[in-house]
Amino acid sequence: MSPVPAPPSKVLVTGVNGYTAVWLARTLLERGYSVRGTVRAEGKGTYLKKMFASYGDNFEIVVTADLQEDGAFDEAVKGIDVVMHTAAPLTYKVVTPCVRGTLGIFESVKTHGSSVKRIIVTGSVITTLPMMPNSPVLNESCWNEKAVREVEEKGDQAPGMIIYATAKTLAEKGMIPAANRNNKGKIGWDLTILNPPYLKQPAIHEVSSPDRLNISLSDLYKILVLGRPDSEVSTPGGGSWIDVRDLAVAHILAMERADAGGERITVSQGHNTWQEFSQFFSRLSSLKLTVATVDIAHAVDPSLPAGEPGSTKGSEWIYKHDTSKMRRIFGLSCRGAEEMVKDTLGFFSTLSKSP
Repeated sequence: MSPVPAPPSKVLVTGVNGYTAVWLARTLLERGYSVRGTVRAEGKGTYLKKMFASYGDNFEIVVTADLQEDGAFDEAVKGIDVVMHTAAPLTYKVVTPCVRGTLGIFESVKTHGSSVKRIIVTGSVITTLPMMPNSPVLNESCWNEKAVREVEEKGDQAPGMIIYATAKTLAEKGMIPAANRNNKGKIGWDLTILNPPYLKQPAIHEVSSPDRLNISLSDLYKILVLGRPDSEVSTPGGGSWIDVRDLAVAHILAMERADAGGERITVSQGHNTWQEFSQFFSRLSSLKLTVATVDIAHAVDPSLPAGEPGSTKGSEWIYKHDTSKMRRIFGLSCRGAEEMVKDTLGFFSTLSKSP
């Protein structure tokens, strides 16, 4: 399929008040695209209307109250060129909402989205993990079958992360045949799935205190700012990650590049340990830098923990991600850990210190 028309094409961003989606909406608007965002209640869009007021009619909000209901996105997809579907709950409790909410967007596009040219879904690399030690390098041909089997056996008694992995895997597996069926001469759109790991970087959605952080930023805050015991910080944990700003750019490239259509693409910066992040945080804070984030300058807390420098040197990763497809199709060069850490420190300094 040809790339999507240039700006001001209209893009639907589902769950636009979420951590990733707000960055996505802002990046789209900055590049001249029009954005229609969905929220689950009118009040959840108030903050964004103020944030994006300068873009006038290029930004609008629609309410889709229950993502599991048939036709939840019927009105939202009308007149849209590209759908960017980010509205899937990060939950460790149930599988059904994630699957139904994701597949529901396909039905709405099929019946009401005659102008849609591409659907881009934000997935997760957790759908590629075999959940076992000594795994090979993981690529887009891998599936997390082990998690699915465990939930089939244990139901809601399975560990939370396994339930989440199963929900994401089943939703993604359901999308591909749905897209193939719909494209056999019926509808002129195709599907791109982006699978990122943990997301890092400042939040620009509505968050005022540490207890309102999303899961990935909350982990950073608890380990690196509050300071868990050195033995925890210095373990090999940390894993793969990507700066959320780079993920936003990847979504736009997935829209603009013709050869991204029909692809499942891993998008990742690489791997770092918690210890490495901790050392970056501590070194930057010791310099008493003033860093800029969310357009405001703030002083960095000078007392952040350093863990045990050097303790994870030479650690072997249980798995690694093959990002060659990302580089080939997008030519994307991601931000490094030090830049991410500096900007995230600045963001943390804006938060209320109340628990």
